[in-house]
Amino acid sequence: MAHDGRVRSSLEKHLGRFLRKQRGEMTFAEFARMTGLPPSTLHRLERGEQSLTLGRLQQLMTRLGVGLADIFPEEWVAGRERRK
Repeated sequence: MAHDGRVRSSLEKHLGRFLRKQRGEMTFAEFARMTGLPPSTLHRLERGEQSLTLGRLQQLMTRLGVGLADIFPEEWVAGRERRK
């Protein structure tokens, strides 16, 4: 898959929606303590304005107790593949 701005933006926006759902009613500060990421970073991530390194993504998944398939379920990935 070619790495272009559209793919990156789509991944970032999807991750942002996932994080917003995970945060629920918690404040950014509360969620930051839970994830180990600064509140400002979480805010940008939720808005789809920042990407994560694989190491940070792994940290986030560990702290949230989720796997990659929880964030990017098979249906979402399959939908992305059909649009290529």
